[in-house]
Amino acid sequence: SCQATCKVRLVTLELATILLQRLVIAGDTSYLSDAHFAVLMGAKEESASLLRNYYKREDMFGEMFESEDE
Repeated sequence: SCQATCKVRLVTLELATILLQRLVIAGDTSYLSDAHFAVLMGAKEESASLLRNYYKREDMFGEMFESEDE
């Protein structure tokens, strides 16, 4: 989702990240290795950084999703 030509939306990546975390974390125990968790968080941070470059203001970001609901 960090590539300009990627067809995966950042919100899809975020939802997949949340789902994966819920599947592999039970209480205080994580069944995900530290290396895999680091890759997951790195992808999330890289995506967020890229998104900040395109949408400098929060209202622009919100307007983008409001138009999808119509």
